[in-house]
Amino acid sequence: MDPMALMYTSGSTGRPKGVLQPNAGYQTAGQAYVDRMGITADDVWICTLPLFHAGGTHLMLAPTIAAGASLVLVPRFDVRAFWPQVHAHDATLTLLFPAQMSMLLSLPEDPTDRDNELRLSISHVVNPAFTERFGVEILTTFSQTESLGMGALTPPGSRNVAPGVVGPALPPELEIRVVDPAGDEVPRGERGEICLRHPHLMLGYHRDPENTGAALRDGWLRTGDIGTLDDRGWLTYRGRIKHMIKRMGENIAGEEVEFALMRHPDVEEAVVCSVPDPIRTEEVFAIVRGRDGRAPDIAALIAWIGDELSAWKLPRYVRVDATPFPRLPNGKLDRVTLTRDVDPADAWDREAHRVRLVDPA
Repeated sequence: MDPMALMYTSGSTGRPKGVLQPNAGYQTAGQAYVDRMGITADDVWICTLPLFHAGGTHLMLAPTIAAGASLVLVPRFDVRAFWPQVHAHDATLTLLFPAQMSMLLSLPEDPTDRDNELRLSISHVVNPAFTERFGVEILTTFSQTESLGMGALTPPGSRNVAPGVVGPALPPELEIRVVDPAGDEVPRGERGEICLRHPHLMLGYHRDPENTGAALRDGWLRTGDIGTLDDRGWLTYRGRIKHMIKRMGENIAGEEVEFALMRHPDVEEAVVCSVPDPIRTEEVFAIVRGRDGRAPDIAALIAWIGDELSAWKLPRYVRVDATPFPRLPNGKLDRVTLTRDVDPADAWDREAHRVRLVDPA
């Protein structure tokens, strides 16, 4: 297949790579979202993302074209302008990052909050509070620039979706397997690297044979992400391999801790990284920003997420930032900038405050 587009990855974890994408991939991904989400020509997307990254193009523009629907492209996400834009265009579909949903929840409540046409939003995590307040169902997804938006997506109407669950393969004929470092498939329910296979995934990285060879092996795309498959074949996303934290021989997925932190009502944004530790190899370092400018009670926050996470996954260090986190042009967190100069000396230390770790019952 000949390449149709050269799209660069966001570079959220390192230097962006140019992904060579085939025309057939756009067609396949677009129709897959139409079929899974029930998109029709009457639907209207409200798109706050640029079209030079996968979220705007593969997840919104491609299905718009496939269904003959409409797409409203706004310059950027503005928390106070979002709902007026939805109303002005009778938008029915969108894509929201977890932080954007948190920002919308921070708006003053109004009796008309549910009076909107928006019925579905794609995101990385469910947010029951958002759905309850605004009446918008969240469909969780897993995909990459390299997969042209294909991967997994929860079907509309899915109930009690657990954190991290991103649903069955999208499109259905896409193959998903989870493997160990040697490339051998692991049993259902065990963690490993997520691999995808479909003839319409990326062709390779532009002028980068080394990274192409590492990512494409025996027809499979090695995503660099950790996940599990259940007996139904539904995928659960556990985090990036590059974001894994090695503490006392145990692997901790940074995103799992982030999602738990962001479910707290006093937290607007959260990011987790590792810092070196002479005894435990690495320790968990969290950066949080409170909602509405309020600094959360850190000890209470750690105790709260301790009801969900195992004790050894809880952050030892927590830094509270007052300003919004830096973001890349596609809306993703700029992790490189945010975590570049983390210093335990500048953070709250759980051990110094003698906060005991107790596993949830």
